[in-house]
Amino acid sequence: HTTATDETVAHQLDALYEHLDDVGLDPQMAETTLTVDLAPCAFHDLVDDQLTMLCHVHAELIRGVLHQAGGPLEVDQLLPLVTAHHCHLALKIASPQTPAAE
Repeated sequence: HTTATDETVAHQLDALYEHLDDVGLDPQMAETTLTVDLAPCAFHDLVDDQLTMLCHVHAELIRGVLHQAGGPLEVDQLLPLVTAHHCHLALKIASPQTPAAE
């Protein structure tokens, strides 16, 4: 049985895969663990001293793709260069928002 959440997660993962593939990050997705191994971006060698900023920009772009696709997934963490040839993206299911007390 698939639920609406399963379908929205699948839609978000598809949208994310397309985006990451289009920008050349060669995504290797593990849907069961909500993780993605990525090839480092083409600029990582050029911006060693600004790598944190560059990864922050990539994380924000990924957040935008997930938000635009709609669904419960959000970025947990983006770990740059966990090996010389891969970065690691961890996703998570967002916690339901509790209404603000009046």
